[in-house]
Amino acid sequence: MAGTAFLGGAFDPVHRGHLRLAHAVKERLNLESVEFIPNAAPPHKHGSHLPYETRVALLKLALENEPYLHVNTLERDNSHPHYTYETLRLLREEKGPDTPLFFVIGLDSLLALDTWYHGLELTSLAHLVVLGRPGYSLDDASETMRDYLKDRLIFSHEGDFDKALATPAGHCLYVEGEAEDVSSSELRARILNYYASKDSAALDYLHTHLPEEVCATILSSHLYANDLL
Repeated sequence: MAGTAFLGGAFDPVHRGHLRLAHAVKERLNLESVEFIPNAAPPHKHGSHLPYETRVALLKLALENEPYLHVNTLERDNSHPHYTYETLRLLREEKGPDTPLFFVIGLDSLLALDTWYHGLELTSLAHLVVLGRPGYSLDDASETMRDYLKDRLIFSHEGDFDKALATPAGHCLYVEGEAEDVSSSELRARILNYYASKDSAALDYLHTHLPEEVCATILSSHLYANDLL
């Protein structure tokens, strides 16, 4: 399918869970590519632990041998917050009105979508690809979100799912299964633990969850060491 999925976030740092998620979305939706959009100034976070340029460099390292996964630097300007609505608006202008666009979010984000900047208008620009998250359920949706999802939510096992994929936007496409619960904050804690104690268990954890080149670069360059100060 001539469509692209977009995965936004701080990627601080990028980990194997991000890559597995991108592959799963590409394969289930039969897309031509997935683009990672690192955020220079996330609206819901108080800065990042690594500079934007460093996070982008690590992302590019992680994707070196991934021909269908790419880095998109649309949110590189750190002078203002980047809201998903504005990013999707720019992507829609770039890709044209007829190209299917897909923005990947977790169920936790979907349940809070009515609190986002123009959150309930996102589906006018793209499909939302929704993945379950541990501890969250559609049963927890507010009345506002229940009304919103009534005519938009389609599950991947339903007959209309593949038909919806051929349209440019408008649906919340729920892909069964849960996104892997790999935490960037836990990875940063393990990095600091390794710096402080050279703990072998921490090193094993990092090798398990970080792409090999990313792990090597972080440790050799002593990235995140400032968090110890």
